[in-house]
Amino acid sequence: MLEEIHCDFKDFSKEVIKGKTYEERKEIFWRCYASNPKKEDLTNLSLTDMINYIKETDEFYNEDKKYVDACIALIRELKPENSNSMHHICCICGETFVGYGNNPWPLSKNETDRCCDDCNMKEVIPARLNRL
Repeated sequence: MLEEIHCDFKDFSKEVIKGKTYEERKEIFWRCYASNPKKEDLTNLSLTDMINYIKETDEFYNEDKKYVDACIALIRELKPENSNSMHHICCICGETFVGYGNNPWPLSKNETDRCCDDCNMKEVIPARLNRL
């Protein structure tokens, strides 16, 4: 369990999640976003599922979208402390994977993004075939 962190998700920053694991980053984001203790704990979900839940259930999502997107980008962009490691975060599902990964184009046009083998097979390749 992480120490008590009290922040508004609009204050979510690299400093808040520096040195934290991917799972800890997700938990911090959810604590910041769901400051209402009555909200369901979604930290066991993948990052993608968590975001889909927020989109479907939060009446203020459209107003907060730029902040949510910025938080998600921070969670995904921060690499583990050992930058020589081959651990990456999938830009599609948000899960950690080991190895080089795959080019997620056309689902992501960011040159540094990588996706896991599962998302490559289930999401990227079909998206490429649909473009033919």
